[in-house]
Amino acid sequence: FLFPSLYDGWGLALIEAMASGLPVIASYKSGAATDCVVDGTNGWILSENTSQELADKMLNSIEQVEILSQLGCNARDTAINFDVSKGCVNFNRLINKIIQ
Repeated sequence: FLFPSLYDGWGLALIEAMASGLPVIASYKSGAATDCVVDGTNGWILSENTSQELADKMLNSIEQVEILSQLGCNARDTAINFDVSKGCVNFNRLINKIIQ
């Protein structure tokens, strides 16, 4: 699942893809990616978020097709065990910080 967002406050679609057992390639500009993606374990994070880096990660995933199944299983485990309430608490903290 590709999620090269230029900005996404969180990105529920990423978690839904992971819950479906898909390894992901996601931008660091998504809150869900920084909270849930462990680079090389359940997917990959785009650290620069350039089209070249995205292409490189996609090629890398094709070359490592034998590990995609394990990454997908790890992604599912991550999504299933993700505690949404922690995300809500962090979101509320951020909103309160902005208001103050």
